[in-house]
Amino acid sequence: MTAISHPPAQTPIVSQWDDAVAAKLSEPELLLYRSNLLGSDLRVTNFGGGNTSAKVSMRDHLTGEDVDVLWVKGSGGDLGSIKLDGFSTLYMDKLNALKKRYRGLEHEDEMVDYLPHCTFNLNPRAASIDTPLHAYIPKAHVDHMHPDAIIAIAACADSRRLTEVIFGGQLGWLAPLAAPRLRPRPEARGTGHLAAPPQGHHPGRPWPVHLG
Repeated sequence: MTAISHPPAQTPIVSQWDDAVAAKLSEPELLLYRSNLLGSDLRVTNFGGGNTSAKVSMRDHLTGEDVDVLWVKGSGGDLGSIKLDGFSTLYMDKLNALKKRYRGLEHEDEMVDYLPHCTFNLNPRAASIDTPLHAYIPKAHVDHMHPDAIIAIAACADSRRLTEVIFGGQLGWLAPLAAPRLRPRPEARGTGHLAAPPQGHHPGRPWPVHLG
């Protein structure tokens, strides 16, 4: 008689968020706390993968007025070990003004060069090409993860159908975005979770996105 082996049961992902810890943190610190929790579990995102953001009201050092600032993981680094200085900070009004500079798909790469001009508080952390994706999704918090389990689905030729079959509408499917992700697709609006197939400058790397 041949023994049949079964794969070990998978441990469910349990939220490590602690309300008592979070209650003591500022908005940027909450982003850091969230990012470290997400990045420390390789079931949620692969090492070095993913990026997170928060749109925060802050006092402008020059005018003294409150302005909306995008805090977003800077280029490079790992979410599980990132510190506050690993985030880029950019004026939201300047990022929105970039839409007037947009000249079409054939000129998308030039948009990345405008990002340093949007820097808030002289932050030296370089903004990544994912910055517009976070800026233009109309949500205060965006978590953009790279879990291997979702990559296996989204990298398939029929990823859209598989996403619907497996998740039954609980997970959205986001069409490929252009390289600097200047224009989010309409599917990014009004949904809590998205899965995207391989995109632009990250060949073979799909992205699930949580919008909050």
